[in-house]
Amino acid sequence: MAHIWRHTHHYNHQTMLRHFLQIALRHLQKQKFYSFINITGLAIGMACCIVITLYVYNERSYDQYHTKKDRIYRVLQVFRHVQDGEKPPTPHSTTTPSGAVHR
Repeated sequence: MAHIWRHTHHYNHQTMLRHFLQIALRHLQKQKFYSFINITGLAIGMACCIVITLYVYNERSYDQYHTKKDRIYRVLQVFRHVQDGEKPPTPHSTTTPSGAVHR
């Protein structure tokens, strides 16, 4: 019998999708607050994912338009905690001509 049933019963994907959407809409109408919480959480999660993706894309594409982008370096300054009685470090900044010094 299982062999005959397999050939006589064909699944229609459009029908299955329509039934799934009907069940989802019924669930939304019956449990509005629970559905609101779930949809809001999904929207917030997707928005965060999009923002993180855009941030990472921006950080990875920074300075990519330069023709000699492999020669770009970043100078960092690390601050340390000042102990009692010590003189605080003076802030430094690099100027444009300082590139020749670092070569």
